[in-house]
Amino acid sequence: MFQEYGVQKKAFAGMKADSGDDRVESHLAGEDLPFGVFVAQDPTTGKIFIPKDGNTGTVLGVTVHSHGITGDGYKKGDTVSVMVRGAIWVRADTTAQGKANWAERIGQTAQVAHGTGEISGLPGFHKGRIIDVEDGLVQIYLE
Repeated sequence: MFQEYGVQKKAFAGMKADSGDDRVESHLAGEDLPFGVFVAQDPTTGKIFIPKDGNTGTVLGVTVHSHGITGDGYKKGDTVSVMVRGAIWVRADTTAQGKANWAERIGQTAQVAHGTGEISGLPGFHKGRIIDVEDGLVQIYLE
């Protein structure tokens, strides 16, 4: 439901942040997945899930928003678009120190330090950096 007319937010979860070079892969959802969250792949089933303590798998990337999906995300069994390289808006809690804390979203203490390109606490994940922050979303570039 609209709160204000004529006001558009800068971004929404899982939105591609630019039209630059990126890589998006398709994977099978092992559980319901919201847009704009980090996902990992189960090495046994090949299905993807939100990493949680004790069950992290290999982190692949971030779920991409789709206008073809009704609701807030993908359902178990859907084919999911996952960005593994490029700029995307991710759900996150931000702190006054300019860091994004993924703990609430993925069940572990992972942080991206502003402008440093560091992603920690995400096993198997590569590099990324924060580009922008707005309304509980963080624009990151996955390298």
